[in-house]
Amino acid sequence: MLFRSVSQSRYCPSNFRVSNVAPDGTFIGPNVDLVWEPVISPFVSSYQISFRNLANTEFFFVEGIPANSSSFVFSLSENMSGYASINGGAVGAYRQLTATIVTRTASGRLSEGVMI
Repeated sequence: MLFRSVSQSRYCPSNFRVSNVAPDGTFIGPNVDLVWEPVISPFVSSYQISFRNLANTEFFFVEGIPANSSSFVFSLSENMSGYASINGGAVGAYRQLTATIVTRTASGRLSEGVMI
């Protein structure tokens, strides 16, 4: 898997990245370890992290994260569960993923996303 930052927004966490990658950008390990520098704002109530396979337009995994968080682990079992749900129960895991993080306000409004 290759992960590259392709978009930034001033209202989203900065430096959103996968921390378990080789120097050439290749993913290492069974889980995807995401890290970021959080947004310091009284208006941010949480983050939302979403994953999708590069071949699909739909997100197969969406998770809410507390506003004081600066990391998230997307496990191999979560990946396999998402794969099975989209592929009729087939056993497997996505190898080409994209992840998006957005901030959520107390009123539920979402910011523009940062994608890797």
